[in-house]
Amino acid sequence: MTEEEWGILYKLGFRMEEGKVKHLKLGVVKEIEDFSGFDSLSELEAFAKECLRTRCLVNKQKKRDKRQRG
Repeated sequence: MTEEEWGILYKLGFRMEEGKVKHLKLGVVKEIEDFSGFDSLSELEAFAKECLRTRCLVNKQKKRDKRQRG
């Protein structure tokens, strides 16, 4: 990955750890290859944002389910 690509991921809160791309606050863990091969930086950014949105939705649903069972 280029420095520009890493810059976008870093700006969104992703970090490189143990050979994987991680967003520690949201618990997203992906292989580096998942973020490779995009034709443009905007496509990479859109993919990364979608990963974060999906994780947020999953986390909200888990909290909602836990409250309903609680």
